[in-house]
Amino acid sequence: NLLKKYKKIDSVVYSVSSPVLYKKVYDLSWSDFQEHIDIQIKGLFMLVKTLLPLIKSGHKIKFVVVLTEGCMGKPPSMLAHYITAKYGLMGLVKCMASELALNCTFNMVSPGMVKTDLLTNFPSKLVEITSYNNPMKRIAEPEDVAKVIYFLISDNSDYLNGVNIMVNGGNIFF
Repeated sequence: NLLKKYKKIDSVVYSVSSPVLYKKVYDLSWSDFQEHIDIQIKGLFMLVKTLLPLIKSGHKIKFVVVLTEGCMGKPPSMLAHYITAKYGLMGLVKCMASELALNCTFNMVSPGMVKTDLLTNFPSKLVEITSYNNPMKRIAEPEDVAKVIYFLISDNSDYLNGVNIMVNGGNIFF
């Protein structure tokens, strides 16, 4: 059990996804959607429920949830199952930020494409075009996202709650 192993948890970084299938909506099955919903939304819900005794006892925990820039503006094509789950995850995080704000903060980071294994199923030409079209002419390195997460779990972000920080080299502005 998580609570037996760790008596004190100061921060949680939640960054999960199933492998992403690059398919048109009409080629996806409901199980493709359900897999992402279960891993992304249900996973965070169950984690917070597990930590509820700590939260209710007054222990402060900073949660940082990694989303995607695909939740901002026009969503990318051929990722409906992934983007749908990320939108649901964003809604859950915002509700938790509102309801559990006395003891916890819930913030989000929305990176653009990041050089990770998640890109394995993406066409290499898409990654190349995305890099070229980005104002900084590259996709993010994992360190670019990690620096923002580090800020959100630090004392410097104590009054931030429910925010979503874009980490995308200026690809999308809000």
